[in-house]
Amino acid sequence: MVGSSSIIVLITGANSGIGYATAQVIASSSPKYHIIIASRTLSKAESAISSLLSSGPRIQGTLSPLALDVTSPSSIQAAAQLVSTTFNNRLDVLINNAGIPSKSPDLQTRLSDTLTTNVIGPALVTEAFAPLLLNSDNPYLINVSSLLGSVERAADKGDVYYRTSDVALAYRVSKAALNMLTVEQGKVLDGKKENGKGGVKTFAVCPGLVRSNLRGDKEEERGAGGNAGDPMESGRLMLSILEGEKDADVGKFLYKGGVHVW
Repeated sequence: MVGSSSIIVLITGANSGIGYATAQVIASSSPKYHIIIASRTLSKAESAISSLLSSGPRIQGTLSPLALDVTSPSSIQAAAQLVSTTFNNRLDVLINNAGIPSKSPDLQTRLSDTLTTNVIGPALVTEAFAPLLLNSDNPYLINVSSLLGSVERAADKGDVYYRTSDVALAYRVSKAALNMLTVEQGKVLDGKKENGKGGVKTFAVCPGLVRSNLRGDKEEERGAGGNAGDPMESGRLMLSILEGEKDADVGKFLYKGGVHVW
């Protein structure tokens, strides 16, 4: 049961990968958390909840499914309305995790698909849920980004991130744009403080190279040829943010080792 003291956390793309691992870490840490498992379809969200409850660490918090397609404005609005009605017009944490690397051979399609999901999606989702976040006494907004979006690192010829490819271009552009979106969202939301509330603590987070189906469905692709780490590490970073351990770095681009350059 979700009480008035529960911390309500919504994670987009939470049915797999980093989103799933983050939900698992947070929900198993304390009964105070209620995790809204958001996915493109309700059935995928429900399947993820069944898996969370039947495997891995014991879930102490509570879970609920939500259909939320970040590429569909109507789906976003419907989801925001449902969350508002269900949770008394309040959301404490929004984690914009849903993202894709388009594999289309056509550049325009790659850019369009990637920017729609990785930038426009988080922008519209945050806009829709901002009124609920502003009703929280301690709201957090986390955008899941990537060091591949660091302009400073990409422009440094001596840096490993200087190397690129045609396939990487759209994804890197989208994550650079998401980083700027994070900075702008932080300023906009901070300007909406009312009655002592507001001041949403906003972060961009790089989860690092972890096991994920973003790279494909085959085992070698998910594990990046054995080089990918455990997504639970990313989940633990998210939890540390929610526990206030990173409040000194509000508005920055975090990773498990500290703060990345933009």
